[in-house]
Amino acid sequence: MRRVVALGFLGAAALVLASIAGAAKDRKPPSAPRIAGPSKTAATSPTFVFTSHDDTTPAAKLRYRCAFDGTKFHPCKSRYTESLTVNAHQLFAQAVDLAGNRSKVSSFSVTISAPPPPPEHPDIAKARAATDRYHDVNAAMADGYVDGGGGCIGSTLGVGVPL
Repeated sequence: MRRVVALGFLGAAALVLASIAGAAKDRKPPSAPRIAGPSKTAATSPTFVFTSHDDTTPAAKLRYRCAFDGTKFHPCKSRYTESLTVNAHQLFAQAVDLAGNRSKVSSFSVTISAPPPPPEHPDIAKARAATDRYHDVNAAMADGYVDGGGGCIGSTLGVGVPL
């Protein structure tokens, strides 16, 4: 009984060593990551998703490195969000397998546009319209078309006649 347990332990250790040795022999890099995300958006923190494939490392175990606009690569998850300014940007991503092999770098262009202005409150719209009418009347008075009472200068027929 004791001998079987020892062989079982040795067998498990041999399997662990064999898998570590197999990972060390892996020299093939993963595929260049596919990058999914918006190419044009008003959101200043868009989310991107990376997917890659490797012959020995399961997809869930792949790691990623990414960078925006030529900055230094840093570790990131397969779902990645970055705060960006209004402008055109370039995202770079690279997959890394468990053996440390790095894929070719993929790139993705995204343009962040200015967000649309918020809708105007109805009370502000009414006030703006009233102000515009006031300025239109004042401009007409300055040009000599109407008097302060709404009548026309130089006419009893109500037809605006310039001075």
